[in-house]
Amino acid sequence: KEREAREARRVSDPMAAMKDSGRQPSTAAGIMSPLKSVPDTTSVAEALQKMRDLGMRSIMIEPDASGQWGIVTQRDVVTKVLGANVSVNDTTVGDIANRKLFSIPADATLPMVAEALRQYDVRRLVVEAKGTPVGIVSQTDLIQVIEEFDWGWGLHE
Repeated sequence: KEREAREARRVSDPMAAMKDSGRQPSTAAGIMSPLKSVPDTTSVAEALQKMRDLGMRSIMIEPDASGQWGIVTQRDVVTKVLGANVSVNDTTVGDIANRKLFSIPADATLPMVAEALRQYDVRRLVVEAKGTPVGIVSQTDLIQVIEEFDWGWGLHE
């Protein structure tokens, strides 16, 4: 029972579980949100509901006919749907998905994550293992690590 509870906490609140265990995150995989996705035929309304249910600000879009993954963020919905006065029910995530993704290997160090976010001037990166998306790491995740583990700005030490 205790092991099941630890595993459930590791999934529901990975940062707290890591801190409780005495470990510190050191890679993109250690701070990422696991991959959550919807088919590209999903309506924006359905995708927003799933994002809300998961407490996420973005969601991966499963490969289209060309085999490319995509991402839709809350900002995409505001600018490409609401700002364009288009219906969230009649628009699919495939219609608005950004297919130009920036990725980083799962074993990338946290300074590498910070550098990639800066270099690409993005708020989130796709985390890949063996060329396959496995999660998302965001600037918010990186800031949370700094705050949770009281790292200050000694990230490069």
